[in-house]
Amino acid sequence: MEIDGDSIYSYYVEKGGEIFREKLTDHVKEALSTVSCSKQSKISQYIEKILGSIDIRFAEAVRLSIIFHDIGKIFYQKNYKYDKIHNKRYLSFTGHEFLSSYIFNKFAFRLANSETLSKMLSACNFSILFHHHAILFRRHAMNLKYRTSPYREPITVGKAVVDDVKIERLKILNQFLKSSEVEPWRAAINDVEVEVKKSKDVNAFIGSVVSSMFSPQGLGSKIWRIFISDSIFRKTSLALLSTLLVADYFSALKLRPESKPSTFHNVLREFYSYYLSNTFTEPKK
Repeated sequence: MEIDGDSIYSYYVEKGGEIFREKLTDHVKEALSTVSCSKQSKISQYIEKILGSIDIRFAEAVRLSIIFHDIGKIFYQKNYKYDKIHNKRYLSFTGHEFLSSYIFNKFAFRLANSETLSKMLSACNFSILFHHHAILFRRHAMNLKYRTSPYREPITVGKAVVDDVKIERLKILNQFLKSSEVEPWRAAINDVEVEVKKSKDVNAFIGSVVSSMFSPQGLGSKIWRIFISDSIFRKTSLALLSTLLVADYFSALKLRPESKPSTFHNVLREFYSYYLSNTFTEPKK
C-alpha cells in the first residue's frame, strides 16, 4: 500500500497484514506536549543564567528543535525497504538528520535576518543535527558518505524523482509556528525547493548535502568548531539535545507500536523528572 500523498510520515511499517504509521504532525504535536519546559524548569533557568542576554528563550529553542528535527524525512516518503528477518516493509529515514539540519539552517538565517546566528539558534541546529548518532558522529557521516559499514547501501531515497519530493508540504508545520516565523519558513521552503529542482536528481542532491556537511566550511564542521571552542555554547547545545531526545523518544514510545521501554527510557525518564518537570506522567500506549 502506498502512502497518502497529502501527508508526511515520520514512521511507516507494514507487517502481518497491518499498517502502522505516524504522521510528522502527530509526532511533533506529541513531542511538544511531552516536554513542559517552562521558565521555572531547572535546565531552562540554568541555561538562561549562563547565557545572560538572549534573543530566544530556552523553552522557545526547545520548541523550534522539536518542530524541525524530522523535517528531512520529506525526502524519504518513497524510500521503502524490506526486512526479511522480521517480514516487514517500512520506510527508511537513514541520514534524515543531515537534511533536517540543512533546511533548518535556511529557516534560522531567514528568522534572524542576519549573516550570523545567535548561540541559541545555532544550538538548535546542533540538537537537530546530532539527535541521531550523537556518539561517533563523524564516523556515522563518513559511513553515509563512503557507503561503508554499518550502512552497506548508499544513502538514497529509492526511486524518488524530483517531482516526488513535495517540499511545499512542509507548510503543514505552520500550525506549530508563531506568526513571525511563518514568512521565514515559507521563504526557506522556497529556497530548498529551488535547489532540489536545480539538482534534477534527488539522490545526488542528498549526497551533496551530506558530503558538504563536513567539508572545511560545511555547516556541520562550523557547528562542531563552535561546540569545541565555546564552553557556554557546548552546555547550551547539550541541554537542547538532551531535551529533544526526551521529547522525541517519548513521543515515539506513545505513537509507534514497535517502540518499547528500555534502559535508555529509564535514563531519559530520570532526566525529565529532575531537569524538566517536578512530576512525570508515564506515556501510555
